[in-house]
Amino acid sequence: MKKLIDIFSRPLNLALFVAGLSMVALGSALIMQYQFNILPCHLCYEQRKPYWATIPLGILAALLAKKWPRASLALLLLAGAAFLVNMGISFFHIGVE
Repeated sequence: MKKLIDIFSRPLNLALFVAGLSMVALGSALIMQYQFNILPCHLCYEQRKPYWATIPLGILAALLAKKWPRASLALLLLAGAAFLVNMGISFFHIGVE
């Protein structure tokens, strides 16, 4: 567990994880939509928006991680806020469905 904490304590690794996780989430949603013909509802589309925002935030944070670590952490905090927004949409989505 300590190794995992050490890995994600570096802004570069965390930024790449955020961008990669967002790409996997969006990729799986798009595969389900276009390959398996599962039509998303309006809230499904709304839940994708924070992921679309966190991909460039994560990539930009990764690019800035070595030279400007504080700016990288600020971008990662914005990505975290986007994930929190997505959680709120998700809880509402679960209640509606």
